[in-house]
Amino acid sequence: SRCQLYNLNAEAFIAHVSPKLLRLNQVKSSLLGAIFSCFVGVRNGSTYTFMQSWMKEYGLNYPLTQQIINTAPIIARLISLAHTFTYAKYIQENTKLDGYCIVHLIPSPEELDYRKYPQIEEVLLSLQKDFIEGKLQQMSIIDTLEWVPDILIQEIPDRLHHDIIKPSFDWNFLAAALIPVIDSEIEDDDSQRFVNSICEQVFFTLISERKSAYVKNKIADGRMHTSVNIYLCTSQSQLLNSIIRSNRTNILFQINNYINVLKNFRLIDCILLKSLIDILGEYFVNSPSTEGNNNSLRNQIATTMGDYIFEFKDYTISKLQIIGKINDVWKKLIDLLLQESSISEDGVCTDKFLKQFFERFQEVLLHDWWLRRKIYQVSKLTKYKILRRTVFEEIAKHSEILPNSRNDEEGEILVRVLIELWDSDYNWINRPSQRNNFRTLLGHLQEIDAVGARILGDRVASDLSNPSI
Repeated sequence: SRCQLYNLNAEAFIAHVSPKLLRLNQVKSSLLGAIFSCFVGVRNGSTYTFMQSWMKEYGLNYPLTQQIINTAPIIARLISLAHTFTYAKYIQENTKLDGYCIVHLIPSPEELDYRKYPQIEEVLLSLQKDFIEGKLQQMSIIDTLEWVPDILIQEIPDRLHHDIIKPSFDWNFLAAALIPVIDSEIEDDDSQRFVNSICEQVFFTLISERKSAYVKNKIADGRMHTSVNIYLCTSQSQLLNSIIRSNRTNILFQINNYINVLKNFRLIDCILLKSLIDILGEYFVNSPSTEGNNNSLRNQIATTMGDYIFEFKDYTISKLQIIGKINDVWKKLIDLLLQESSISEDGVCTDKFLKQFFERFQEVLLHDWWLRRKIYQVSKLTKYKILRRTVFEEIAKHSEILPNSRNDEEGEILVRVLIELWDSDYNWINRPSQRNNFRTLLGHLQEIDAVGARILGDRVASDLSNPSI
């Protein structure tokens, strides 16, 4: 009945109540052994429940809390090693002396059962003993990423070391162990600094692992002119979500730090940047901060990220170490700016930010056909008058970017921008200089027979010939 009350299965319920029950254990060695077993033995979903209950019961400043936290990366690394070790042993056992593998379809590491090999259990028991005796080796999260126990190295053939023992974590376990810590109530400045340190280490380690995966994928692919797609797993995205929300008073400072990490690794991780922007977008929607502050912060973040990726505008893909597509990040930044705010129902605030963003990065936004369409799609919306005027004036200066075929969807979208200018901003567009540019642009769209251009031309002629206009 208690399991039903907490909406937990039996294993998860044990993880939920064990922090309270452990207070009854007065024998230190027995207590530490029980903590280690609860933390490691229940894995992932129940590990999260255990750590969440532990943080509520004891808090961050309790001495054993930080000891448990320091153990989390080691266990996450061991779980990953268990899979890769089992994979290596499987290949070893199914390979002839001449190096030919007798198995045609090799399972993935996760599909193999590592419990059949006692070496993994031996390492785990050794870690538990060190945990109880307070002798567990202290390593930073990034150093743990490449940790390999001697007993496992000895069991793997030299020819498999490079391919099998790669820097990696079981991110499901690491997220389950650390998210309750990062999300916990901060008690003082020391606690905040400790959590900040964890967040920085996790982010640095994630980028390090993704850089290693990028290099491995690029070597395997052999095509230097293409980008690489390495997607974030769910647990990595969840960790990023908690990291961003861990220090809400200085999000822009965090973003600058994360960009510097990417620069240090010389990696343009567009997939990760997209994920960060999505997290920030959700944060702004649900943030209790005043809307005006959110608008300004949203603009600063978009500008900061835009400045970063704008640096690469003149580089070809073959000269960059890039995961994903830069254009996808530009699109996400525009969408971030488009998030509406109740402070200005007519969208004036957003309109100004969009104009500033466009003017700052127009060398990319206007001259890339895919991004230019995105800008046109936004400009045709009635409430973005300031952006629409700016885009129109820039288009008039760059006839080389105009569509040249009826089949080009860009022409149809551009016609709709002109329609909005004529319908909602007639006095401005009918000024002599603007009217001449308008006619020139409309004439080109009529010439290529863009969808809607001839109808708009007839309307403009009719309106100009009508004195009442």
